[in-house]
Amino acid sequence: KDYQFLISKDRSTMLRLTKFDLNKDPFSDLMSKIDVSGRPSRGNKSAKVVVINYDDFECPYCSKMHSTLFPEIFREYGDRVNFIYKDYPLAEIHPWAIHAAVDANCLAVQNNDAYWDFADTIHVSKREIDSERTAAARLDSIDKMALLQGQKHNLDLAKLASCVKAQNEDAVRASMKEGDA
Repeated sequence: KDYQFLISKDRSTMLRLTKFDLNKDPFSDLMSKIDVSGRPSRGNKSAKVVVINYDDFECPYCSKMHSTLFPEIFREYGDRVNFIYKDYPLAEIHPWAIHAAVDANCLAVQNNDAYWDFADTIHVSKREIDSERTAAARLDSIDKMALLQGQKHNLDLAKLASCVKAQNEDAVRASMKEGDA
């Protein structure tokens, strides 16, 4: 990338410039690179403010942000904002994050609200999931949470169970690649 700088006459300070074309949305180029088709959203779909968050269900900082973001932002801005989560599990340090993202996407295929209820649940359940003795037990716990959301939202449970069992990571991996870009 090329960057422009201003250097003071005495050469003791420097300022980096960022140019914005005020005749167009400064984020339109970036937003055109983010595929939100089929992603569940929370808030007003026609809101002028769209927040896209690359989320990791196992990340304690993401959980803190999630639990703060929704009550506070919706209380303050109501229907003037729309949230879309994309998958960005840090698989190197969060061993069950991809699995949780796949389960969330299985729910999203059938019901937007089921996705968000699962996101709310999984973000507050990290300690509970991590307390399971084995990696397999942690994954089973996540699957049970997803299936409970499916029941709660009257989803096609056979279709949901099949999706959860298949653990197709393609969409999650594509979102991670997009986030890296």
